[in-house]
Amino acid sequence: LATNNAHMDWVTTLETGTLVAGTLSATASVRIVTPDLTLAKTVNPTTADGGDTVTYRLTVANPVATYATTAFNLNLLDNDLASLGFTNVTITGVTSSGAVNAAATADSGGVVHVTADSLDAGGNIVVTFTARVSDTVVSGSTLTNVARITDYATLPGDDPNARVITNEPPASATLTIASTGITKQLITTSIG
Repeated sequence: LATNNAHMDWVTTLETGTLVAGTLSATASVRIVTPDLTLAKTVNPTTADGGDTVTYRLTVANPVATYATTAFNLNLLDNDLASLGFTNVTITGVTSSGAVNAAATADSGGVVHVTADSLDAGGNIVVTFTARVSDTVVSGSTLTNVARITDYATLPGDDPNARVITNEPPASATLTIASTGITKQLITTSIG
């Protein structure tokens, strides 16, 4: 809540030559609202082997709140897939509610970009994509993949009065690489 106070002291001379003084004051309050987006990320299955394909899901939401408002010019980035050894990153779905022009792309380097012109309060964007686990991944290891909303604005387009919001908390999903092992079993074939 922003409050602006104005105060004016004045003095004037009437036609009769009498001095008259006074004070005027006023206060105005304005509620400043900004969107507050959230990001969640999951992987399915949560355990895999080298060469398997897993499915990631990113969910961006603009929760309903008393002073919620629309977010504009949304940008999300998931750019550590290649460094974790994932290949063949492919967008498999983009659904949205309350979003305008929600889209997702995966470039040849495995970087996933999600954008939207706007996301209304109460709206969400869900992006699913698949990625292939490297054949050379270490057995028993974990791969934690992180996505981040890089920025969004409080007003549409290139409005110079827009506040650009950055540094939102990231979301991550951890994939466990199955442990390999050898099992020995003795089966008797005779009694005696």
